[in-house]
Amino acid sequence: MQRIFEISLACLIALSGSGAMSDASGPYLAAQSAMRANDFALATQYQSRVLTMDRDNDATMRDLLFSYVALGRLRDAIPVANLYSERGADDFVTNLIVLLGQIEVEDFAGLTAALENEDEFSLNPFIREVVMAWAEHGQGNAKAAQRIIDDISGRPGFETFAAFHRAMMYLADGKNEDALAVLDGFDNTAGILTDRALLIKTALLQRMGQSDQARAFFDANFSVGSSPESAVILRNLDRNEPIVSGLPRTVSQAMSEIFFTLALFIQEQVDPSATLVYARIAEALNPQSAEIKLFVADVFEELDQHSLALRVYE
Repeated sequence: MQRIFEISLACLIALSGSGAMSDASGPYLAAQSAMRANDFALATQYQSRVLTMDRDNDATMRDLLFSYVALGRLRDAIPVANLYSERGADDFVTNLIVLLGQIEVEDFAGLTAALENEDEFSLNPFIREVVMAWAEHGQGNAKAAQRIIDDISGRPGFETFAAFHRAMMYLADGKNEDALAVLDGFDNTAGILTDRALLIKTALLQRMGQSDQARAFFDANFSVGSSPESAVILRNLDRNEPIVSGLPRTVSQAMSEIFFTLALFIQEQVDPSATLVYARIAEALNPQSAEIKLFVADVFEELDQHSLALRVYE
């Protein structure tokens, strides 16, 4: 009862402060209920109704932004995030979606400017650093990008992360041989990032016309049951068909790996909703990636949103 009272009181305070309590209280409370049930589709309906009556309701705008992200409606989320940011918002989801909008159109100069504005654009320092490396790379400042990657590489425990993104930068530039040389260094390592690197190496060997080597490498490092996508990859290797892994060909596609690898790392440590934000951003940047789609579906299963898990494959 105390918890219900606290939630209701918070809602009433938010609404009364906006001056729209009499009109928007019903939809607002319904939206909050839908959010607690992780029913994001229903939540967007009520959130939109609230905002038509009360455009200045920041709490609802923030919730609508998250609902759009959860539903994979990133095209709808970007303008909402930009508007919310212009109004002074400075939070985790808003800032990541603002970055997504700049990455999608490859506005790397704008991306750099946003990242340099630390006072008004808060972000996890490590994420800021990695995205900055990619922003420099996207502007053609390869030396500046590599300096950042080298600095990350010099920190204990971050060597493989730095190597992985170095390989992705080569891939984005079409330098397949250089990327392969970096990925070769993962053969004797272990961990989540290693699995991702070895899978990408398999796909890269196939892209380079080395199908036999790709199959042999896959057999040596994976089994059919080692990951959800393994059976599909094995089938495609046998048929000499492209591996459905969304192997990056552009800078924006390659940057999806920032958010996907972060989602992989944090999935056991944080609420699934936070993991979903990173995964959906990765999916938006590389919609052809079967692995990312499978991961998004798994997160929805954790949230007991089975219908949304099925929709990921549509």
